[in-house]
Amino acid sequence: KLVAAGRLTKMHGKNVAGFSVLVEDDWQGEGLGAKLLLELIKHGEADGLDGIEGIVLPTNRAMIHVAEKMGFESVYDKELNVVKQYFSYKEAAPTSKAKEDYDIQLRRFTCPINI
Repeated sequence: KLVAAGRLTKMHGKNVAGFSVLVEDDWQGEGLGAKLLLELIKHGEADGLDGIEGIVLPTNRAMIHVAEKMGFESVYDKELNVVKQYFSYKEAAPTSKAKEDYDIQLRRFTCPINI
């Protein structure tokens, strides 16, 4: 059963990719979204991207918090009523402390998460 998915989509004409992370309701709060987002950051870096960005509903406070903890900048777009999140590989990277915290938290997962 598929319970979570993450994706990077390269944007035309830019060295940036859009990200999306989906976690089934029953599995939210277990750290899967954080793990997927960290993996997407690693893949984007390995692909030589300048950054990744995504759009999150303002009610999804958990995802906003996770992304900010990993170094994303969040900007609220009042007109569209969404939070735009930006991660620049040149400006920021997940701190080793944040990465260590997530690695410790996610060791309980025995199945690999393939992206």
